[in-house]
Amino acid sequence: MPDLTCIAEFDRVALLALKPLGIPWLNSLAWAIASLSTFGFCFWLLAAVLWIRGRRPIATQMALALVIATITTDIVKLLVHRPRPSAVISTLSGINPHDLIADKFSFPSGHTTLAAAAAFSLLLNCRDWRALIAVVATFIIALTRMYQGMHYPTDILGGVLIGVVSALIARSTVRFTHRPTVIESEVHHSSKEHDQLVQDGDSSSPGLAGVQIQIELTDS
Repeated sequence: MPDLTCIAEFDRVALLALKPLGIPWLNSLAWAIASLSTFGFCFWLLAAVLWIRGRRPIATQMALALVIATITTDIVKLLVHRPRPSAVISTLSGINPHDLIADKFSFPSGHTTLAAAAAFSLLLNCRDWRALIAVVATFIIALTRMYQGMHYPTDILGGVLIGVVSALIARSTVRFTHRPTVIESEVHHSSKEHDQLVQDGDSSSPGLAGVQIQIELTDS
């Protein structure tokens, strides 16, 4: 078995460095951010907006990534059974006045996992300011969860990894299920040939007739 003492010590020191300073507005801000990202609410909302605005492939990928990330996170939490920092480190007791999460397990961070899944889904499709905002939001959410004493740094890293893998799986799945069939490809290609022949003054198109015959044979 590998020695995890160094990792545990790193988690403890890093988390204590983020111990709340007793600033009420900062605690309230952390609670608000965690509330908006609970169960990936803000990211599901973003996927819905993308769908309504006609960006359906991206919306589908993001929604599927969120589903995969949620299921994977729940399974890993049950397998690892890592207690939350606030239950282990006494100086963190009472750090979070609003307990938003029903489960008592820490690894991985569900908030961070869903944020990373949504952000990487955007990053895979549009590498511009929108993806940058999503990445920054993921960082802020991760920092917030550590600030609240709900997760260790390694919980955050695990969440990011699961989120990225979920986005990659979602993208591959959507691309595979939306591949054009052979008939669709031939029709599209023959239609382009037909348009070109019409522009050249020849209205007859053997290629298109051949595709029509092939479609009739297929339907029969």
